[in-house]
Amino acid sequence: MRLVIVASIAAVCWAQTAFEVASLKPAGPNNLGDGYSLSLLPGGRLHGVNMSLRQMIQIAWDLKQKNLVTGDVNWLDSQKYDLDAKASGPLGEPEARMMLETLLLESFHLKYHRETRQLPVYFLQLAKSGVTGPDLHVSPSGDCGKMPNAQADANPCGGLGISSGRFRGHRTNMEELATDLSLILGRPVFDKTALNGSFDLTLTWTPEEVAGDASGPSIYTALQEQLGLKVETGRAPVEMIVVDSAEKPTSN
Repeated sequence: MRLVIVASIAAVCWAQTAFEVASLKPAGPNNLGDGYSLSLLPGGRLHGVNMSLRQMIQIAWDLKQKNLVTGDVNWLDSQKYDLDAKASGPLGEPEARMMLETLLLESFHLKYHRETRQLPVYFLQLAKSGVTGPDLHVSPSGDCGKMPNAQADANPCGGLGISSGRFRGHRTNMEELATDLSLILGRPVFDKTALNGSFDLTLTWTPEEVAGDASGPSIYTALQEQLGLKVETGRAPVEMIVVDSAEKPTSN
């Protein structure tokens, strides 16, 4: 599954807690395969395609990975949905997540609880104190939101575009990089770089599934050579969402 982070169009200027209108239906035919898309569009519109309940919970509660959502509901992954929702005005990313959370609670009659568990994690750090790599550059600060999207190879403001073997970001930050590395490395990644502010970056590596083609570096080597960063293994408390019960919504 490929993801791209896309920028929200405008910051919200007043408190909104629920979408004005929302449609959530079983997914129709699409060309995403096992992938999905979720885009925050102008005018406060949130549009999603081919999304499982687990994926929507991950995004709404801003979790680093979908395996941090667990529970005994046997269709958390198998049933896919298309979403089209519109707020009463422009949305920023935090407001969109909050309103998606409200929609899931109401539409799926979702009941859950939180648990904190000690899990294997990675810590993102500078490979050499005070030194960054040639493909990591300080950029002007900007107010850009982030939401996952399955379109490939974008270079959005405020996030990272992800395609096979490449990250590209404009006005992104180390926390966002750590979050997106979690998707690639298969465990939560926490930012310990102490690099604040916004950055432009490009990271190119050879994915494990094509590692037989030794034309490029592993992601670990690329992090060090291109960005001056590294990941170290460890354990840390990680919050999880445990789904106690959910009901499939009626089409609307």
